[in-house]
Amino acid sequence: MYVRLCSLQNSFRARLTPKPWRCNFAPPPVQFPFETPQAERAFRQWEQEYNRQAAGFATCQFVAAFGHRGDDPAFYDLLVYHDQQTRAGVYMPLA
Repeated sequence: MYVRLCSLQNSFRARLTPKPWRCNFAPPPVQFPFETPQAERAFRQWEQEYNRQAAGFATCQFVAAFGHRGDDPAFYDLLVYHDQQTRAGVYMPLA
């Protein structure tokens, strides 16, 4: 889906979740690829806490649409997925 989004929008920067520091949370304690099973466990624990913290924030907010949409019908499912994941249609603090 990300590859399709990048291709259709000619953009290669897409983020569906808030950056941790924008929702008052610490960055991950380890980087991918994980070097050890312990590192992966540390990340998974961090991820659970991050998801709880990030639940109160949106990544983007839909403002308006102008002109003829003319979107490719195949693109519709991707837009819906994006808007659900980023909470674009719900008023929440942005992070």
